Amino acid sequence: MEKGEPIVAKQELNHRAKKVLLIFREFLCILFWVYTILKLFVFDLDVWLVEKFIPVAHGLLYLKFLFIVGAGLIFWLIAGDKNFIMSTIYLAFYPFIICFWRIPKLFFHNWPGAVLFLVALGDFVKSFKIKLFIYFFAFLSAVLIILNINSFISVISILILMAFLAYRYITEFKMAFSSASFFKQANKLYGDWIANRDNILLKDYLRLKIEAPHSPEYQTKSFSTLQVLLFTNYFMRFLGNKFKNFRKSKTIVFYFLSRLFVTLIITIWVFGCVYYALFNIIPESFTAALPFTLWQFYYSSFSILLGGSVGQFAPAHPIAQLIVVLEVFSRFVILTIPLSVWLGMYKDKHDSEIDLIIENLLKEASVLEDLIQREYQISLPEALAMVEKKEPAFTKVVVFFAEKSKDTTYEQN
Repeated sequence: MEKGEPIVAKQELNHRAKKVLLIFREFLCILFWVYTILKLFVFDLDVWLVEKFIPVAHGLLYLKFLFIVGAGLIFWLIAGDKNFIMSTIYLAFYPFIICFWRIPKLFFHNWPGAVLFLVALGDFVKSFKIKLFIYFFAFLSAVLIILNINSFISVISILILMAFLAYRYITEFKMAFSSASFFKQANKLYGDWIANRDNILLKDYLRLKIEAPHSPEYQTKSFSTLQVLLFTNYFMRFLGNKFKNFRKSKTIVFYFLSRLFVTLIITIWVFGCVYYALFNIIPESFTAALPFTLWQFYYSSFSILLGGSVGQFAPAHPIAQLIVVLEVFSRFVILTIPLSVWLGMYKDKHDSEIDLIIENLLKEASVLEDLIQREYQISLPEALAMVEKKEPAFTKVVVFFAEKSKDTTYEQN
């Protein structure tokens, strides 16, 4: 025991050190990408920090590239080739790791939710070119409004932003009133599977059963077909059980709420830019006790949309008043209609679609079980025992799904 205690203590110390290093790595990655984004798209953060806190070190800014390279070389010497390469790759792809792994893993503990997220992401990628075009011109319009080049460009930018906002609302309504693409795709895949099941699983087996029922080739094919049927049966039950748990979760609600939140942010951003553009075109459009700034208009847009007052300014021109009325109307469009639809009636709609997926999966599992009993004249436990004698490693995989697929009897609420 005395000899084992130092070993355990050392392992615990190594575990803690590794955890600290991982936290430090995450901190450095976040710091690097925040700095990079601010540097490229917002302002020179490093110049501002030096001039604000260490003005005497301003000349060192011209040598920052050398400092970065030197720090990298020191890390390379300390960490070694493998750790340096892996850390560099991790740092370079950190935004993708966050978006495509960490966030789904954080929110979707039930893996069908992660699949739903990825399929939704896949749908976005399919239409990425069009959406990129639309969002780019919306962003460009906002930039032109902020630059305030002339009144004509500002008016065109206002029209583009309002059209973009209408596009966003239409997209959200289509999403609320249509089936989730994942559920449609799942049921389509089930239909394709039913249409091609015999060709996929039984074609060669049935051919050899007729042409050469006593040949070694038939014996080998018969056993491999039994393995596939057994695995597919338990895998279908496993999927049915997972989707049953998924239906009980709040993933769908979270998905719609996240889209609602993004729509709220976009609405605040669009109307804030429109107010600012209108003020630059017609300065008497608004009256305020405080000096007008872009952030004041964003704050007022936030306040109006969420039911507060008009914020730090009051619309004085009829066009300004009309735009404020449009934002108030947007509040009811966003918060009343889609919210009641998504969290009420259409949640039940998605539940019924998940019910159909579960029913199809369990029905197919029963069909495969009947197929095993008809072709091999044995039950599922007997088939599992037969396979275990010849392929114990494969049986472990099947047993895993068999254990996870227990209690798959499903009753609709």
